[in-house]
Amino acid sequence: MRLGGDVLGGMKVSVLFVIGRQDGVETAVEIARRVAEEGEGVTFLFIRDGIRHAQDRDLISGIGFCDGIYVLKPDDEGSGIEELPEGVSLISYDGWVELIEGSERLVSWV
Repeated sequence: MRLGGDVLGGMKVSVLFVIGRQDGVETAVEIARRVAEEGEGVTFLFIRDGIRHAQDRDLISGIGFCDGIYVLKPDDEGSGIEELPEGVSLISYDGWVELIEGSERLVSWV
């Protein structure tokens, strides 16, 4: 579990998908899959209402092609989610900023 600071370890992210709502995530996943098939690195960050998707083990295993899967810790704290699947990391606001700064492109699904 990481909470911020050096989330990327110097790595660059081609496309960061920020998911902040409960509906339509299947479309975002399909777009991310196509981007990854074209050789781009893909990372997911779940925020606000979107963090519920990070609890969906089928969805998380379905995005195993990603370079990273993160949940914003402040949004997680009030969500009632008790345990995140393996491969999903918590990050702080500082970690979110680092993800954005390290990304070439951003897809906001909020």
